[in-house]
Amino acid sequence: MMDVIVVNRILLERIKNKVVDDENKVIKININEDGNILLNNNYKYVLNIKNCNTNILFDVTNKKDLNIDINTQSSNVVLNIISFIGTNINISAKIKGDSSDLEVYNSHIAKSKMKINMDIDHLSSNTISNIYNFVVAKDDANCDIKVVSRVKKGYKNCNLNQDSRIISYDKINNKIEPILLIDEYDVNASHSAYIGMFNDDYLFYLMSRGLSKKEANNVLLNAFLIGKLKISNEEKELFKNKI
Repeated sequence: MMDVIVVNRILLERIKNKVVDDENKVIKININEDGNILLNNNYKYVLNIKNCNTNILFDVTNKKDLNIDINTQSSNVVLNIISFIGTNINISAKIKGDSSDLEVYNSHIAKSKMKINMDIDHLSSNTISNIYNFVVAKDDANCDIKVVSRVKKGYKNCNLNQDSRIISYDKINNKIEPILLIDEYDVNASHSAYIGMFNDDYLFYLMSRGLSKKEANNVLLNAFLIGKLKISNEEKELFKNKI
């Protein structure tokens, strides 16, 4: 386990409503109370979240694959994921219940080939999904990101947003596929994708304030990977020290 600040986070061992299937390496968790949770086990997760506000942090620094099935029912869920090795991510989410909200903040340093696959289904009206992927591809690493967001006919007033970015220091084959499958007119949907270096203007501005190029890059790296995560300032500082 990482040396994370856990004062306000519930560890897996303290979660009462869970079923651990050691044979198939699956953990099923029912969450129906507000709270902040820390997870870092090497099993597949099935998260059933109902009628609550939940903030989950996955520390997957030493994990090569993370598989999550998440089912929300009338809940506001924030999913924070971070790793520094290039963990493969597979997330399948079903969003149900009026005013259900799912936010995913997915930050990685890739040191080898990695894939991110997300499948987000809106299964009720008035639901929201905001999906953020931030990857830094180092050395010979490359990243393939695919995000599919769906709204079926009859589910009105849904809001969908995808934002995926890859900072690549070498000319390696990185790929982003933002896919919106929408069969309803009364929906707000957007996606953005970026592959490239940090903006030279940002580097120039920081260097004009006395930072070296390496220091300026580190500032941008920290902001890119850590800045949007919805975690405590203490946790952010801990992760910054690991980058």
